[in-house]
Amino acid sequence: MDIENDSQSQKYKELGNQSYKKQDYTKALTYYTKAIEINSHDPNFYTNRALCSFNLNRFEDCIKDCDRALGINSNLTKALKKKWQAYINLLKFDEAV
Repeated sequence: MDIENDSQSQKYKELGNQSYKKQDYTKALTYYTKAIEINSHDPNFYTNRALCSFNLNRFEDCIKDCDRALGINSNLTKALKKKWQAYINLLKFDEAV
């Protein structure tokens, strides 16, 4: 990844963070998606998008993004916790364990 693409993906991440703070989860999700399109190797983009999906009650999408993030870094506590919470909300207790 070149510096220009990294800078652009970070810009979208920051726009996503600003939207998330305003609780505009749909807009934040769009920005994080744009960041992922530029740089699919940063697990934080996936966990941030997973948080948006969770807040929009899109629990399956949340789990998918947590899995993507964990595929990049298997020790991400934030992804493990949010994946667990999404399974609980789906009443999939066996998967949550």
